[in-house]
Amino acid sequence: MRALAIALCALLAACAGQQTLSPVQTGNDICTAYEGALQVLGTLRASGDLSDAQADRVNEIRAFATPMCTGTPPTDEASLDALQQTLDELLLMQMEAQKNG
Repeated sequence: MRALAIALCALLAACAGQQTLSPVQTGNDICTAYEGALQVLGTLRASGDLSDAQADRVNEIRAFATPMCTGTPPTDEASLDALQQTLDELLLMQMEAQKNG
């Protein structure tokens, strides 16, 4: 639950502050929230609360987002938007799994 709270806080900070944060800070915030979401989803998978289809989708997202968040996060608007969309999807999946679990 703590990781969920951290991920949600980072997400809210990224969303609320995208107009005032630098692209570097926005990228860092999204990637930090992404990492937290992956940790929670891993725990949910281990406890059986994440379906095979959801786990497959997480792996697809990881293949896309992990390289972008390894090292220096991207700063261009298109990449930041794509990362934010994948983070949103992970967080929704996480909330659904926790609700059903």
